[in-house]
Amino acid sequence: MTMKVRALLVATVMLAEMWLVGCGHYTCGTTFGSSSCTPGGKGVSQGGGPSNSVTTLGYFVDFTQAGTNTGGMALQKLDSNAGTFISVSSFLPPALPHFPTGLEIVNQSSMYVPSSDGELFAYTIDLPTGNLTSAATPYTVAGGDSIASSPSGNLLFVGDTAGQRISVFTVNADSTLTVVAGSPFATSGVSPRVMATDGQGKFLYATSGQGSAQMAAFSIGSGGTLTAVTGSPFSSIAAEIAGEASGKYLFGITEQVTDNHVYVFSIGSSGLLTLVGSPTLTSGTPRNLSVHPNGKWVYALNEDQVLGTIEPVEGFELDASTGALTPLTGSPFANLLANGGPIEPTGHFMFGLGLVHINGAPVSAVTPYTIDQTTGALTSTIESEGFPGIDQAAYAVTNVQ
Repeated sequence: MTMKVRALLVATVMLAEMWLVGCGHYTCGTTFGSSSCTPGGKGVSQGGGPSNSVTTLGYFVDFTQAGTNTGGMALQKLDSNAGTFISVSSFLPPALPHFPTGLEIVNQSSMYVPSSDGELFAYTIDLPTGNLTSAATPYTVAGGDSIASSPSGNLLFVGDTAGQRISVFTVNADSTLTVVAGSPFATSGVSPRVMATDGQGKFLYATSGQGSAQMAAFSIGSGGTLTAVTGSPFSSIAAEIAGEASGKYLFGITEQVTDNHVYVFSIGSSGLLTLVGSPTLTSGTPRNLSVHPNGKWVYALNEDQVLGTIEPVEGFELDASTGALTPLTGSPFANLLANGGPIEPTGHFMFGLGLVHINGAPVSAVTPYTIDQTTGALTSTIESEGFPGIDQAAYAVTNVQ
């Protein structure tokens, strides 16, 4: 899953230095601000930690640097056996689009980066090294402002916010793409800045992001064709949306500075959305959502946009029968501060995108959070790793097969 994040209050000079050295390795992994920071061990927690080996590659695309084609991508690697999370200094970024807007990894070994100038770059990921090779010459797309994929990895969706259209491609085994007949598909007045499918890949939903007033909904045909759900677009204030594994529910947040809630929608057989009960109150202001692969746990990644501070991550358990969300034990997780948190495919680790303090100065960092496989609770026992980036960026993860 791709996650966009805005790193706040970061010292530009320090970040430039980290970029040149391939990202520094830090001993304080989960805190910033007034929280205490002590050197941590490199072992994975034995309480609720993973029972199997996980090796994860994390790719970071910095929107502010990629336009120069001088290195707007970095690679990081988590080895859960060794309890290490490091930047891969030997990684050489491939040719990148001039105006990247997102990053999507499909089927673990295919990567796609859209560009707002109407191009879509495709890469093949070499596992286990993580090196990238171009799978094809750049594809021409309508817009190139957003990207999403189907749960099965057979379809790729690219949004055009100005033209209010969605391009659809089938994903081939060699990472190349084939345009779906009839693509691009009109969104009936909704700018598809944010897109998400239900967990079964039956429906695609699109919003215009923060300040949204409507949501477009489509049924996905067997060949990838999009057909508007009856009544679409619907009135909706959801800005960020995410599905869960069963396909029964869709989660949403508004990103409004005064709205501390997560909204749960039930998905009808035709794709119609119905709000489930009252919105779930959060202690912070959700900026992003992450849903565990098992569909049981939902995490709100919070940020006070007025004060410009990142807030503790919160976790909730989904009642599959009613759609109700109940706070996980220990939530909010006081020392885990991140406004983005992609989860690797096995569901053992979340990658918290936030800030840590190094010598008293805030620095952008990625921190692996261990996910307890029984309770869904988050802990941090592995050191953070710095990343280059001072504004809008995207981070996506894949596992070594």
